[in-house]
Amino acid sequence: MPKDEDIIGPVPFGGETLDSLKLRLSTFIEDFPVPLALFDRAMNYVAVSKAWVKTFRLQGETLIGTCQYDIAPWMSQELRAAHRAGLAGRTISNEESRTTLPDGTETWQRWTIRPIHGADDEVTGIVVVTEDITEAVQARHRMEASEHRLSHAMDVARIGLFEVRADTGEIYVSPTIYDLLDAEGPFDTIEEFIQLAAPEDQVELRRLRDNVLDPTGTGLFSLELAPEIGGMRRHFELKGRVEYTGEGAARRPVRGIGVLFDRTERARLSNALDSAQRLETVGRMAGMIAHDFNNLLTVIMSNLEFASDQTVDRAMKDHLRRATEATQLGASFTRRLLSLSGAREPRPGALAVDEHLTRTWTMLERVLGEDAHTTFVPGAPEGAIFLDRGELDGAVLNLVLNAREATADRGTISISTGSRRLTAADAGQIPGGRPGDFVWLTVTDTGAGMSPDVAQKAIEPFFTTKMPDRGSGLGLTSVATMLSRAGGFLRIDSEVGAGTDVTLYFPRVDMPELETGTLSKDMPRGDGELVLVVEDDPLVRESVLDRLEALGYAVIEAGSADQAISLVERGEPVDLVFSDVVLPGRKTGIDLVEHLCAEGRKIPALLTSGHTSLREDARMTGDIAMELLPKPYTLHTLAVAVARALKAEACRSRSPV
Repeated sequence: MPKDEDIIGPVPFGGETLDSLKLRLSTFIEDFPVPLALFDRAMNYVAVSKAWVKTFRLQGETLIGTCQYDIAPWMSQELRAAHRAGLAGRTISNEESRTTLPDGTETWQRWTIRPIHGADDEVTGIVVVTEDITEAVQARHRMEASEHRLSHAMDVARIGLFEVRADTGEIYVSPTIYDLLDAEGPFDTIEEFIQLAAPEDQVELRRLRDNVLDPTGTGLFSLELAPEIGGMRRHFELKGRVEYTGEGAARRPVRGIGVLFDRTERARLSNALDSAQRLETVGRMAGMIAHDFNNLLTVIMSNLEFASDQTVDRAMKDHLRRATEATQLGASFTRRLLSLSGAREPRPGALAVDEHLTRTWTMLERVLGEDAHTTFVPGAPEGAIFLDRGELDGAVLNLVLNAREATADRGTISISTGSRRLTAADAGQIPGGRPGDFVWLTVTDTGAGMSPDVAQKAIEPFFTTKMPDRGSGLGLTSVATMLSRAGGFLRIDSEVGAGTDVTLYFPRVDMPELETGTLSKDMPRGDGELVLVVEDDPLVRESVLDRLEALGYAVIEAGSADQAISLVERGEPVDLVFSDVVLPGRKTGIDLVEHLCAEGRKIPALLTSGHTSLREDARMTGDIAMELLPKPYTLHTLAVAVARALKAEACRSRSPV
């Protein structure tokens, strides 16, 4: 049976046959500038654009008549469902659809699916039109990632962002600002933000707002704020600029963008630096005072010792003994003053803990005042440690001041000492502990106590629960550092509401020898060795000469380094140079020793001073070994130091550490 087209031939359509129209339509679709495809009800390709083939990386010449799902089995279920909806007669659109190609490449399209209706209005297929928006989406994703990184960086750096519309006064505030200001929010207007500030800052903020909105201005603004938040003074810096539109008289503000910096830590460090500089100045002044004061104590102690040797009256000897002890207390006072001001280098030695704390107890009571009841329970009569006296004083003072802060309601502070041998099991219960023989010192308070978390962080640098103007967060850190240098460790026992015990463990050493201020048979004595005494203070020089002669030494004297050098160069048979560090003229006692060594004159030397600066301390620990005898000193201490210096090798190099 012949087909219809064989009977009637091609049907004309506007001067064109239907076949030529189909061909032209197919060519039109093929050259369509966007991805487009026509499918029948079985999702076979009827027509397709080159842009479609390129976008989905297909083979165009084999597509017509082929099922889309056979060619692209990787097609998402979302698209398959949209195809079914289109074949059901619905028009479906998606503004942003992701497609993962077989090679793993992600592409993004905006697409629309429309049904194709036949002559009887039945759906015979669908047309799918897509737009490749991959580059735009990727650019947006890069922008979002960049914004996220910036936002994260600003959060980490504690920088808040805000934006204000000039026309409405509406404000956008980043979450960091709410966190910094401890505010509930949200802020709808700039005025609500301003009202969070301190009253004096509110005035400045409103003035700033009015100034930056002036079209004739630069639009730049900067302001420092210091509100009190949560009972603490915080410091912020507000910076930004206003954007304008128009020129000349038509210039109008559009919006203001700014940032809020948390400058609290910087302000605290700045205050700490100021305090450190003030402390340095105090240290220098304390050093000068200590030098002169210790010179006086040296003279007083020397004469008290001689007076005690020359009397047989027991009552008089008791009076002189108490006066000598008073001079020793005066010397310890200057040492503590210099240690607390940071103006002296630690000089560790064997130290009887109970005896030392008994002597310094009066000072601690005065420091604490009447705010807390204080007790001292000595329990280590034979307990000695190897430590600088000033470092022990500083550690105890730090602990009792912390205890006073914790016992604001006039609680009790107790200092106790003892000796203990720690086994490996005992040491394992203490952070950083180790077995051995130790002298312990505990400061106990009946204050608020600490949670386990706070107690664990207590020795971290700058960690503090005090108000910013009441502590730096370095007190316990410095104590722990000092303990570590001394070979010890620290333990904190605390409970909220039940007070705190801070225990310092020091390695135990042999008790120091008892010093005497009188001549004794066991005291080292000289045998006519010639000692050159270099001292500018006449009173001190005379007392030193008397003491050395009493010990059996021959003496000559000089008032400066240059005079001492002249005596040596003149041929005086000097066996020992005993020189003050601080001398008149350009040369110090250290310069004197270095000069003699440089000239090849290997004369043993012993230095002394009422106070040495940190710079001088550093020079004495340089290439040439130099021993220092701090003023004031007892006759026994002088005898031991001189005897040791005479036996030492002159101008010897310091052993490497």
